[in-house]
Amino acid sequence: MPNPILSTILPLVFATAALAQSAPPPAAQDIPWPVMLGARLNLCQQNRPVVSRVVLVPDADTWLDEMARWSPAGQWPVLFESDPHAAAFIRGFRPEEIVRVPATDRRLPADADRRKVRMLQAIRASWGGRPDQPVLERFAEIRWEPPGFAVTSPGDPAWPAAVAIAAARGVPLVFIDENLGDANEIMDEPMLGALETRLRSAAADIARRSSDAVRSAIAAADPDAVQPPGGYEWDGLGDLLDAVAICRELPGRVRYRPPAGAVVPKVRPTDRPDGPFATTDALCRGDDGERWAYAGWIWGDEARAANTAMSSIFLDRRNLWFVSGYPKNGDWATFGVESCAAWAAERGYASLYFDDEEADRESWDKLLRGGIPADVLFLNSHGNPPEFHLFGNEKVRPTHVPFSSHPMALSMVHSFSLQRPDDVNTVGGRFLDRGVYAYIGSVDEPY
Repeated sequence: MPNPILSTILPLVFATAALAQSAPPPAAQDIPWPVMLGARLNLCQQNRPVVSRVVLVPDADTWLDEMARWSPAGQWPVLFESDPHAAAFIRGFRPEEIVRVPATDRRLPADADRRKVRMLQAIRASWGGRPDQPVLERFAEIRWEPPGFAVTSPGDPAWPAAVAIAAARGVPLVFIDENLGDANEIMDEPMLGALETRLRSAAADIARRSSDAVRSAIAAADPDAVQPPGGYEWDGLGDLLDAVAICRELPGRVRYRPPAGAVVPKVRPTDRPDGPFATTDALCRGDDGERWAYAGWIWGDEARAANTAMSSIFLDRRNLWFVSGYPKNGDWATFGVESCAAWAAERGYASLYFDDEEADRESWDKLLRGGIPADVLFLNSHGNPPEFHLFGNEKVRPTHVPFSSHPMALSMVHSFSLQRPDDVNTVGGRFLDRGVYAYIGSVDEPY
């Protein structure tokens, strides 16, 4: 069980770290922004103890009630008992105890605004906030600077992912309620522009309110204290907000014309300059096309969304597999996996690689009998949405995608694999259906 004393010392830990970050030495300015973001999240994780327990709940009402029990003294995974991937998560997490909680009598209100209040209350409680205290005020008290924000709608079934990420990572929750379309659809440019405007407005508002809350907290602690100059910046990488977790349904692809000179993946620019591009790649960019943050995306029903978020928060990623169906000659050799596996092993990862005959159809099908045990799979292939090719150009259908023995992250080099991510008859859709919780892949040809 977590030590309640930690809830007392946690504010001091965060305050000390934040004060140290507020005036970094000149050398710190040269640290790449992803390293700084990782360090901030690691600080959060290390100071919020994990309880070796998995709680299984029967419904969304009980799930939110259980999440409201998180505190600075401890947090633990909360899954839906109906989730077909709950057992795989338990195998990966290996808890000391599994607890089944009966249905709560405290039902979620039908009114959207009241549902939002309940979600925000759970997040505030997880950080030890006072009743009705805005979470940004609580962050200011402990000098925690949110590294991003989560986005959802109370009417979208993926809302549990947003609550879990906000509570675990120390980020505010933003609500965007409009219907944006289905995951397999293509967003148009006007809708992309409207959504981008909403995200920028949210980021600017969070930065302003965070800065005001910090100033108020400093003045309350010491009226004569020198206030920090200026406010928080958000519109570039390496500042306050660098990550946006979108936890709701929206089209996975978008057609739009990127600004001239923008660094975006090229998709047959001679005949299709408007893409389609990945929606998450098109979002969180300024008018010049430069990124101000990176967006991630979770959608699906309540059980799947909760499992996806809990997997990203609680599971280890130390066992890496590299599989390449490409030949080792010509341009294909650029994607060789042997050197990648060696690089990972030198840095302490458990690492295996498979290429040539070890990456053919027969070798792949052996995985169907036992599942893929990797925490992260790097897979090189090619093909179309309903197929991928292994060594010797052998074609594999989505039905030959193995189940993961525990939740797995996947980085797949394969054009079109995520063209229709909610279609189990496509490569990407089947991987997601069979236990992949994090996926970096392509929505179109060739990037």
